[in-house]
Amino acid sequence: NKLDDVPDIFKWVNNNKLMDSIKENITSTDRFYFTGGEPTVNKPHKDLLDFIIEKKLSKNISLEYNTNMASIPDELFNKWSNFKEVRLGMSIDGIFEYFDYIRHPGKWESVEKNLKKIDKDPRLNNIKATFTVTCSIMNIVHILDLIWWVKNKNFTRIESELYIHQLYNPKFYNVQNLPNDVKAIITNLYHDFIDAIYLRWGDMIHQNWLKKTEKSLNAILNHMNSIECND
Repeated sequence: NKLDDVPDIFKWVNNNKLMDSIKENITSTDRFYFTGGEPTVNKPHKDLLDFIIEKKLSKNISLEYNTNMASIPDELFNKWSNFKEVRLGMSIDGIFEYFDYIRHPGKWESVEKNLKKIDKDPRLNNIKATFTVTCSIMNIVHILDLIWWVKNKNFTRIESELYIHQLYNPKFYNVQNLPNDVKAIITNLYHDFIDAIYLRWGDMIHQNWLKKTEKSLNAILNHMNSIECND
């Protein structure tokens, strides 16, 4: 159906009609995708998980999230442990002070604590997670530090490959509008970094990661250099 045919769909926070409909059809549901805002702190979302667990249907249902990882309550980890699978797309654009600045008022200290839980907590053997990064002028150089940091962590449940998206608007954050001399510096930095990761992880075990990471970095350069900057 077109969204126009469901007039209450965007009023679900204050209206139970959508949630009632979901619960009525819960036995024919095998996957939920939650996005935000930040879904992990949303009360109707938690109530829905409790409902599914109480109905003893959680082992048949997979959950998928887009989350900033900044404020996940411990009770949610307990709920997740009941489900068939949980996949997290973690919107993290940097580490340490870069995260604090770009994702203000989020705190890297809280994010790092949650990353450790996801990777090591015995309750969460059903979880897989991925860093999803938005590339902008604020982190186009720092992304190299982030890639190196994630790879060196050797996470168990968190993928070492980053999924990188381009920021298009607002245009003054779009990397296409960096000055040409800065673009040239960044291009050289990226080429040097690609050489460095092949030197550091050049054995056969890491070949797939190397090729995917090189492809992602070249995609950033192609995007950046495809249009002249708008002064």
